[in-house]
Amino acid sequence: MAQHASTLETDASKRKASSSPPHPSGLSTRIVKPKLSELAPSPTSAASKTLPIHLFKDQERALQYLGVQFPDGVVKKTWVYDCHRQDDIKIEEVLQKDDLELAVLSSFQIDPDWVASKLHPTTKVVFVLQARTEIEKENIRSGAPGNYRFCFPAMEGNVNCMHSKLQLLSHPTHLRVVVPSANLVSYDWGETGTMENVCFLIDLPRLPEGEMEGGGLTEFGKELFHFAQAMGLDEKLINSLRRFDFSRTSHLAFVHSIGGSHSGREMERTGYCGLGRAVRNLALHTEETLDIDVVAASIGNLNESFIKSLYLAAQGDNGMKEYGWRTSRPAKGKGETPAEHKLSDILKDCFRIYFPTRETVANSKGGLSGAGTICFQSKWYDLDTFPKHLMRECQSRRRAVLMHNKMIFVQPRDVGREGGKPWVYVGSANLSESAWGRLVKDKSTKELKLNCRNWECGVIVSGLAATSGRAFTKQSGIYQQALAGVELFGEHVPVPMVVPGEEYGTRRPWFYNEA
Repeated sequence: MAQHASTLETDASKRKASSSPPHPSGLSTRIVKPKLSELAPSPTSAASKTLPIHLFKDQERALQYLGVQFPDGVVKKTWVYDCHRQDDIKIEEVLQKDDLELAVLSSFQIDPDWVASKLHPTTKVVFVLQARTEIEKENIRSGAPGNYRFCFPAMEGNVNCMHSKLQLLSHPTHLRVVVPSANLVSYDWGETGTMENVCFLIDLPRLPEGEMEGGGLTEFGKELFHFAQAMGLDEKLINSLRRFDFSRTSHLAFVHSIGGSHSGREMERTGYCGLGRAVRNLALHTEETLDIDVVAASIGNLNESFIKSLYLAAQGDNGMKEYGWRTSRPAKGKGETPAEHKLSDILKDCFRIYFPTRETVANSKGGLSGAGTICFQSKWYDLDTFPKHLMRECQSRRRAVLMHNKMIFVQPRDVGREGGKPWVYVGSANLSESAWGRLVKDKSTKELKLNCRNWECGVIVSGLAATSGRAFTKQSGIYQQALAGVELFGEHVPVPMVVPGEEYGTRRPWFYNEA
């Protein structure tokens, strides 16, 4: 790859952290162009020489024999140098390079020399990267090794950023699907000891020879395939994923934001509309009050309307409720309905946004110079419409380490109520309209459309044990419990931040462009 493509940082709202590794010198071997279909594992590969799972009476023993570590999915923190290892994973442990046949790697930032150091030189790799022009694409292709291929999702119109992080890792015995918050750079995977991320992984065992997933694919599988097609991956490569067993993904949802404008059925399955759809498909929808706690590495120009749309999506709404409130007012900012007013009051107690203050960044291992990928701007925070009262200090449980995590913890406020179903989002989407989209009316067609400026992807992890018996105690009009309920997620999903997060008080957030 040409030197300038080693870190894809074209979004003007972000800059590369100064603690990151230097730009590599580039990769010198020019690309040779076989067909993308050749990247799919062949029937005569090592996969055909392994014992198929159906020969085992005990499926769990079969999975262990086949080297399947995470058959039901797992969420782990990324390893951080010089920190105690617990609930974490290294990039080497993710990739399992010794028998890795094909790696599809999607990332916003990439250090190609670093990635190459983690793989065997013969491993076939498809990089999914951001490039807007043909010149940019050719510069990225130029000088790449012959086993590298590239996919460039559409960046037309209002699309600003290809921000999704996704890894499809094909092994002889299984397909590992990885959705990290980390980019493909050393500091995001803990090697500088200054930054941590979070990572979802699931291992899907290979089906017996000649079998393929058909019409019974889970919703997780359907949306993963839909996203892969939207990004522009080769159809034969996508079909090769049907050689793996998706049956144990029914408790999961693959959620995404596909860059561009979407209407009709396509609108319903992406962005925050798609989040609401996924919640309903997993039978997690509710009209009960939810506690929602968001950890983000980037904050956009927020207002209460956007916060409401995300909250309602977490309840299972398809986006129409907030849109109806927003467009039916006689005048902007006036005529709030009783239901909308009630939700405004609920948000004060039940919606918390974790983002570090300047003091936290200054006292971190990387200091002010190591937080260039943690993004927020004072021009947005200082607006009267910004929901400052929802902001909370974000400190890692690992001392003086900064977070690049993107997580949403959701649980019913009345955790003792029968049927309460907590769930967690893990992925690439930060807290912004660009990441989750916005419903508007198309001026020419008068039809509704969802505008997504970013490409994003993530996973909803459900099937978590309900936190029954843990009631909230109310004191001075504020739920002092704040986030003790989130602590209970730690039994299933690592909670990376110190809870409850302190309110800002007189402190201000970290602003990356005012270091």
